[in-house]
Amino acid sequence: MTSQPSGRWRLSAREREALQLIASGMTPAQAAAEMGVGTSRVNDCVRFALVKLGSPERPGAVHRAYMLREISPPEHTNDGADLVLSGGQQEVLRGLAGGQDL
Repeated sequence: MTSQPSGRWRLSAREREALQLIASGMTPAQAAAEMGVGTSRVNDCVRFALVKLGSPERPGAVHRAYMLREISPPEHTNDGADLVLSGGQQEVLRGLAGGQDL
């Protein structure tokens, strides 16, 4: 496991949960229903996570959270089936293709 840079804040359990659900393609409203909280709470958790991860955009924060092992990356499949991306994953790819920073 990669050591963590000194001075970097760890994500709280709620921040990790919210970011993980958003990374899986859920909307903030869907994540809120899953977590049993209001949408504003999910948005706050994601906003705090962005600050802690040092990324102003969700795609970059999700990538950084994967690299720092704060959230679990998507499972890889090698079954040869057609790849289907969720709306959230498509948003991340559009952001990267549009030049957003990781």
